[in-house]
Amino acid sequence: MSTIEIEPIYTESQLKALALVIYIPTTLSLIGSSSIIYSVLSSFQKRSRSKTYDRIMLGLSCMEAVCALGLLVFGSWAVPKEASSMAYGARGTTATCAVAGVFAHILFGTMMYTAMLALYFCLRVRFQLTEDFIAHRIEPFLHLFPVMMVVVFSVIGLAGGYFNPLDRVSGLCWFKDYPPDCTTDPDVDCIRGENHTGIARIAASGAIFLAFLIIIICMALLLFQIMALEHRLRRYAHGANSTTQWKRSQEVGKQALQYIGFFFLCGVWPVVGQIVIPPAELEYNNINFPIALMTKLMTPMQGLFNAIIFWNRRWSEAKRFTSSGRTAASSAAKTTVVRKQVDEQDPTQALEDTIATGDPERTGTDDPESRHEEAWDPKNDEADSFHDEE
Repeated sequence: MSTIEIEPIYTESQLKALALVIYIPTTLSLIGSSSIIYSVLSSFQKRSRSKTYDRIMLGLSCMEAVCALGLLVFGSWAVPKEASSMAYGARGTTATCAVAGVFAHILFGTMMYTAMLALYFCLRVRFQLTEDFIAHRIEPFLHLFPVMMVVVFSVIGLAGGYFNPLDRVSGLCWFKDYPPDCTTDPDVDCIRGENHTGIARIAASGAIFLAFLIIIICMALLLFQIMALEHRLRRYAHGANSTTQWKRSQEVGKQALQYIGFFFLCGVWPVVGQIVIPPAELEYNNINFPIALMTKLMTPMQGLFNAIIFWNRRWSEAKRFTSSGRTAASSAAKTTVVRKQVDEQDPTQALEDTIATGDPERTGTDDPESRHEEAWDPKNDEADSFHDEE
């Protein structure tokens, strides 16, 4: 890039804050994503067959880990030194900025992957598609779409020279003309990225809004399905089996909505930046700076939030499994004592004592909830919470 005078839009302290703040969320996201990758790969070794949910989480976490690692390595320094007024500590080249732009674009791929996760929950809960059907007919596209979006636009950005320093979100390189806004200012000649506008709108605005559209639709369908199940339960269903079905529907719906909720918390800031676009001038830094700060702080945080939801689910299932194991052990010990008493007592008296204790081995009156639990088939349960994954 040629040396050119660029008017700064942030103060020196603001540029420093924008350069350093991204290391916090990217580090946390890398740790969270790595923990999910380790857990899923470990579970693959323990089971002969993996689940679609696990594979989607693995793909999403791998993409988030690569993105976080890239943003950690190619930080603000990767911005070309000729654009030092746009980023704190800039001492890179056009090549380092282009590589940083690829890693920044992977961030939008993670948004689309999250949308595919929401779509998977919707297909399982709302449309009641079986695991096998999704795995063989739909799952390949759930992985292919976000990966191809990253690959195609990264190649276009590299080939066309579209990855350049961002002025508002200081310290990042992405689809941008250089010098900034040269395509709209007739007095400034463009050096790179002259025709970036259409590509950027498709790559950024299109990807973000498509991901938001998919997630909003899936969220609405999940909420309606959960409310419909609750209505049917109150009106028609009775007994432990219906209660169990409702609880499991509520669990999987809650988990899906947690992923969606954190997605909105992290992904809304680039959208705000697309909508609220004040002039890139120093006098407007009171508007540009908070948006840029929240974008760099929250957008890379998705990996951490996904890990919190993922591990909370695992810990809840482990706790439930431990609790049921203790109950089963207690019941087995109780049955052993009763059987010993039966052997030592008069048969008539032993039968009466057994009935009094409610032992199902002797009375044949099993606990109703236990019967329903054994009869429950996850393939027919529209609210399968995937307990058989463990």
